[in-house]
Amino acid sequence: MERNTKLGLIVVSIAVISLIAVIVAALSGEPAVLDPETPEGVVQAYVTAVADEDWAEVRSLLSADLVERCDLSELSVGRVDEISRVSIDDVSISGDIAVVNVVITHVSADDPLSTSTWDEEASFVLVDEDGWIFDEMSWPYFPCRWDEP
Repeated sequence: MERNTKLGLIVVSIAVISLIAVIVAALSGEPAVLDPETPEGVVQAYVTAVADEDWAEVRSLLSADLVERCDLSELSVGRVDEISRVSIDDVSISGDIAVVNVVITHVSADDPLSTSTWDEEASFVLVDEDGWIFDEMSWPYFPCRWDEP
C-alpha cells in the first residue's frame, strides 16, 4: 500500500507542476493585440511604439497639429521609463473624444534582485478624426514643443 501512496504522490506532484507551468506560460505570454481601430488599440500601439522607440509609429498616431509641432528629432530625445506592464482600466467614449484610463506597473530598477513594483494611473485622451489619434502628447512621453507653431 505504501508503494501506491508514493506513486500517487508522484503523479499528483507531476500534475501540480504541469498546472503551474501552464499558468506561468499563460501569464507571461505576449499580450493580446487589440483592435487598432479602437481607442484602446491606439493606446496599445502608442505604448508599444514608445517602448520600442519606434518614433515614426508614434508620430503616425498624432494629430496633424502635433505632427507639425513634433518632428522625429524631438521624439528621439525624450526619456522613456522602464515599463513592466500597462493594463487598461476603463474606456469611455463621448462623441469624438475617448478617454482610456490605464494602470502602469513599473519594476524597481534600484536593485536587480528586487521584485518590488509600483503602479501609476494615467489617462490617454484621443479624438476621432477618421480614426482615433492623439491630439496632445500623453504619458509616458512629452518631448515636443508645447508652444503654438
